[in-house]
Order: sequence, then structure tokens, then C-alpha cells
Amino acid sequence: MAGTHGATLSETATWNAAPGRYDLQQRANEVLGRKEGTTLMELLPPVGWADVATKRDIDALDLNFRRIDDQFKRVDERFKHIDEQFKRVDGRFDRLESQIDERIDARFDAFNASVQTDLRRMQAVLLGTMTTLAVAITGIISIAT
Repeated sequence: MAGTHGATLSETATWNAAPGRYDLQQRANEVLGRKEGTTLMELLPPVGWADVATKRDIDALDLNFRRIDDQFKRVDERFKHIDEQFKRVDGRFDRLESQIDERIDARFDAFNASVQTDLRRMQAVLLGTMTTLAVAITGIISIAT
């Protein structure tokens, strides 16, 4: 391109986008020297001043961000409320689980006690039967001898 020899692609695009910018760069280079002229041009915004944010623009953005922050705070509060509801539901499940565990434990205890009682009865019956057989065998032996 004419007049942009040695310029980078972005510098060329910037010069083409802003008429007169190249001429300003060249004049700054002549007056200040190439390094200083380039430094000066780098301090200027790459586009027109209309595209530079003003304090009012920044204040408007700040206001928008504050509104967004407020919305996030409301969402956080909703989540806190939902978390509290989940905690209550968890508490209900914990209580229900405890009640079920107590019922199951009570039924197992009753079953265990019933089995123990039945085993003791069977032991007593077997002991009685064995005693009766022992007496009968002793009687038969004593009669036979």
C-alpha cells in the first residue's frame, strides 16, 4: 500500500480507518523521531474519540453492574430459602428413617425373643424326653438283669 511501507497490518488498518492518522504518524516521526512518534501515536486511541468511554458511560455501566449485583443477591436469597427448605425435608427424612429403624429394631427384638423362647422350650422338651428315656432304659436294664 502506498504510504504504509514498513507498517504492521493493524497499523495499516488503523490508518485506513482513520484518515489523517498516517499523516499524523509521519509528522510525529519527523518532529520527534520514529521511536518517539510511534510512542505518541500508541497513546492515542486506535479509533475516534467518539468511541472512547466517558465517565458518564462508566457510571452507567457501574449502575448496570450494581443492578446485576442486586439481582444476584436476590437469587442468592432465593437459594438460601430453597436450602432451608431442603434442610427441613432432610430433617423429616432423618426423623422418618429413625422411626423406621426403631420399628424394625423392635420387630427384630421381638422375633429374637420369640426364637429364644421357642429354643428354651425345645431344650426343656428334649431334656425331659432324654431324662424319660434314660429312666426307661435304666429300668429295662435293671429288669433284664
